Amino acid sequence: MAVITVRNLPDKVVWELKNRASRHNRSMEQEARIILTEAVIDKQRAKERIESLRERFLRQPDAGQVKEWAQEARKWRGR
Repeated sequence: MAVITVRNLPDKVVWELKNRASRHNRSMEQEARIILTEAVIDKQRAKERIESLRERFLRQPDAGQVKEWAQEARKWRGR
């Protein structure tokens, strides 16, 4: 795993990080690690999922799909 150093954090950010860590019973380092992970990894996963859904639902159907959907709709109407 990599190690990073963040310099020149505003006092208010450090104070808020300490408070947040305290509320979650974690060290500042653990809290910062979780915040960074959520900001980078979780958002990337969400972006990938959204893109996957967008491709699935927003792409234009081909003629075969439309025909298949129409046949399926007819079956449902006939019930």
